[in-house]
Amino acid sequence: MKGENRMDRDTEIALETGELYAFIWDQFDKSQWEQFSDDHFFRWSPLPADMGENNSFKGKVCLDAGCGSGRAVRSMLLAGAAKVCANDVGEGCVRNTRERNRDHSERLEVRLASVLDLPYADATFDLVHCDGVLHHTTNPQKGFSELVRVLNPGGKIVIAVYGRGGLMNL
Repeated sequence: MKGENRMDRDTEIALETGELYAFIWDQFDKSQWEQFSDDHFFRWSPLPADMGENNSFKGKVCLDAGCGSGRAVRSMLLAGAAKVCANDVGEGCVRNTRERNRDHSERLEVRLASVLDLPYADATFDLVHCDGVLHHTTNPQKGFSELVRVLNPGGKIVIAVYGRGGLMNL
């Protein structure tokens, strides 16, 4: 019984978070979104120094866990990723990511799913990107474990959280 209540609360929080961010990203029109996306990812995303625009994504299979508006997805696709998988708990976020990246649909897979239970096999991705997501979950440690689980050995993982203490408070 106690576990069921926890799962219900986890689901409730995930749905509320998804709806909130879907609403926020719906406010951007296509031109604002493209300009913001193209400029933002490589300038402000917490990518390691050796992951510049030029060749870090070429031929890679990437995951954007908690895709939001799809801006990181777009940047990875434009940088030559072989395939980008994306997931989010918000139906609006999933819809926006699909719609805003439809020019690359043959290399894109978008799913409605939580970072706490990723629907991918172990060691699937060369790059896992999760920006501003884990601290919104009820179990950041489980989310982190899921991100590591789907990462290829030798792959790269990029995680950003915000708030006082960052990862130290998760």
